Amino acid sequence: MAFVAGSALDVPRERRSIGRPARLRAAQLVFRRTLPGPAPRLRPICKSAAVTFDEAVEQLVALARRSGGRITATEVESDPALASDREIVSAAARKLDGSTNVFGTPQPMTSEGWFPFAELHFTELPSGDPEKR
Repeated sequence: MAFVAGSALDVPRERRSIGRPARLRAAQLVFRRTLPGPAPRLRPICKSAAVTFDEAVEQLVALARRSGGRITATEVESDPALASDREIVSAAARKLDGSTNVFGTPQPMTSEGWFPFAELHFTELPSGDPEKR
């Protein structure tokens, strides 16, 4: 059996995948070899986000500290920094609700507000010092 450049035979056996054409496999291997270095960083879709996800989490925790471990939708929606990026703040609140020490009360379906919870109750607030987290 002769080796033909660009065929499935010049691809090592462990790199062959069943069900894919040989040329596609060879092209994928060449493509992988031509991209040195780490994967490219993802760019945000919007031009400028008001807050990042981590900043939104920190701001929600800070708001909970100021109010004794309980925040309401009204408090969050009236905060201009948090209200500037509703999707990210909502995602941050859902992440906090999924943690061990935070319990969320869902917003009623008839509610007009954008925040997904009527209330978030923190049984234990995370340390303000990043080294103690």
